[in-house]
Amino acid sequence: MSDEILLGVLKAVQQSGVQVPAQVGIIAISDGTIPQNYYPEVSYVETSGRKLGKQAITAMFECMHYGLSARQWMVESVYVPGGTL
Repeated sequence: MSDEILLGVLKAVQQSGVQVPAQVGIIAISDGTIPQNYYPEVSYVETSGRKLGKQAITAMFECMHYGLSARQWMVESVYVPGGTL
């Protein structure tokens, strides 16, 4: 669920000698920074905390300035294939 966890998983898999993707597949949830810096590139579902944060700030200001009610925001996620599945 985070790049920090992904780093630990990659280290553990490398130390164990398990072959990726022949013996185990790895998929992450990330903004893409860490997954794209490994070989093979890690498959991941791209999420953007930045996009979600911008939407949250916009919603907060709308609530404060226009008296609007809070509402649910969604940010699309995208599967980015790599060499780990």
